[in-house]
Amino acid sequence: MEGQRIIAQKSAYLASEVSVEFETVFTKRFSSGLLGGEGMFLVRLTGPGKVVLQSMPIANLAAKIVPYVPTSSN
Repeated sequence: MEGQRIIAQKSAYLASEVSVEFETVFTKRFSSGLLGGEGMFLVRLTGPGKVVLQSMPIANLAAKIVPYVPTSSN
């Protein structure tokens, strides 16, 4: 829907359609950035368009997938 907005952790953002505006937002709560685990930056995604979010950081996701990727020795 036009103007619809989602705010998410940067590590949760995976992909979106080109019609979705992507903006990095600094969180004003300094202590949450250091202690809360979500970091000091969020992403603001404004539609229309589809957005794909994930619950696992991309580095952890890649580590889970790597053992299943075929190699030349398999």
